[in-house]
Amino acid sequence: MVMMVVVSVFTAKAQLTYGVGAAVGTKMGVADDGSDKMGFGLHARADYALEKFDLSGGLTYYFPSVPSGMDLTAFQLNFDGHYGFLKQEAMTVYGLAGLNYSYLKASVDFMGATISSDDSKIGFDLGAGVKFNKFFVEAKYDSGFEQMALTAGIMF
Repeated sequence: MVMMVVVSVFTAKAQLTYGVGAAVGTKMGVADDGSDKMGFGLHARADYALEKFDLSGGLTYYFPSVPSGMDLTAFQLNFDGHYGFLKQEAMTVYGLAGLNYSYLKASVDFMGATISSDDSKIGFDLGAGVKFNKFFVEAKYDSGFEQMALTAGIMF
């Protein structure tokens, strides 16, 4: 009986929402000289809101800009916790921390042959965000790709 009451209270305070948006990563592209440059991606997520904090899971798929003859595939799965420092009627400012799984595959055409390599890494995220009505913006350091990432979108 007590368990049913606890579960009822827990689920009554929780809310699941979904969102989509765009992302920018500071190291998600390759310049002609081989140095890093910004790259853009699409982001999808699900947030589970509790009374004091939120849980967020998301996927960001990047479309890196690379020199001719090179192909780069990059995506990241994120699992973050959000803690609201400032909560007002239409706006929440929050800190975030979590884990990510980052995947990167690079292919280069060289003298008629394709050389390919891939790598994956478990890393952490640390940053902050703002929700205003249904819109969100987040800035975070991502240790998997060793970059700053900016994500903005809308929740449904």
